[in-house]
Amino acid sequence: MTELRAVVGPSPGAGHGECFIWSQQGTVVAVDAGGARSVGTHAGASGPEVLILSHDDRDHIGGAVALIEASKGTLRQLWMPAEWAILIDQISRTTNVNLLEADTETVDVESVGREISDQLAELAGGVNATSLPSATLTSAQANLSSWGATRNGSRTGFRMRLSASHRSHWYGAKDLDEIIKRVRRRATPLLRIIRAAQTNKVMLRFFSIDLALTDHTSGRSWETAGAGRPGTVTLANALEAPRAVAVRVPPGLPYSYALTRLTVQNRRALCTLLWSEQKTPEGGVLIWSDTDGDWLRSLGPRGFRKVTASLVACSAPHHASANSAHDSVWTALRGAPKTLVVISAGGQHNQPVRAEYHALSANRCCTWCRGTSMNYQEVRASMTLGGSMILLQGCLSSH
Repeated sequence: MTELRAVVGPSPGAGHGECFIWSQQGTVVAVDAGGARSVGTHAGASGPEVLILSHDDRDHIGGAVALIEASKGTLRQLWMPAEWAILIDQISRTTNVNLLEADTETVDVESVGREISDQLAELAGGVNATSLPSATLTSAQANLSSWGATRNGSRTGFRMRLSASHRSHWYGAKDLDEIIKRVRRRATPLLRIIRAAQTNKVMLRFFSIDLALTDHTSGRSWETAGAGRPGTVTLANALEAPRAVAVRVPPGLPYSYALTRLTVQNRRALCTLLWSEQKTPEGGVLIWSDTDGDWLRSLGPRGFRKVTASLVACSAPHHASANSAHDSVWTALRGAPKTLVVISAGGQHNQPVRAEYHALSANRCCTWCRGTSMNYQEVRASMTLGGSMILLQGCLSSH
């Protein structure tokens, strides 16, 4: 028996986020961890061997530490975007002294992304480095805490206010205090997750969408060893970057802030492919995890359409929202079987819902239909080996 469960936290609230649990012949994989500890605790009790965190939006990682702690030793691997490791390492080298060497310095986010992509391509292969040294985590935490400290009542290393022209490079931040706060907000939960994983002897594995897009050795990147665990779970849009911690980004607040902008980009969200058959990824399940599908233009012609054409189930792209940034994902799903089951987990109460999701009728289910008094809500679908996926709970209202 194969089962797919979507678990979310109380609604309304930040806890109402996305967590999927895939069980197949004794193997359990968790994809994202919802936005609340209650979701992580419940998911961890399922005994996952692998946890995949697609990107660092709170509604996808809020329950991650609780999940790691509740897995009771079953969790063996934590997969995450390579940018997380690069960000933590970069912060560990950015002290209050080199926080901002020149108050006119600006850094372009996309140029940092290209620099990282080039380095990852050069570092592909070689000696594995699938952990972050404890000293790196400690230094990163200390630096985050010390940034912006005052000396004799005045700021050290930077001016408080930004000029109007400079401000445009910081996405509207009014001053450097706000920028520091934004970096802390992104980096702090990542530090907690990575430290919890290493405390519980969980192997870290870092994956890069850029590496998959620049790799020309495989027509189907998700079938390579560097894409995860072929036959069980892989990543449709990323390759493993075992030497991600060797990537070097200059120290300094502008680079830290640029990196936090990269970690949250939907185009960099990992897309998980769960295999229903051990010998082929066809007939499997896709968890889109907010990816905008930009990578489909490159990976689609390389065999991905065949996978899409045989899907038995998937998560609703971006919680079934009508956000046009996810048009390419819905376009790819037009080639899926008519029997495709789509589960929408999480999302916002007031979000416009995608017309294509409505059109699925009996083949769709959302977590909004579940009760709101519990610590978590859950919907399930199951299938027999080689069969079709069947929703065990449909939507409870006409929406």
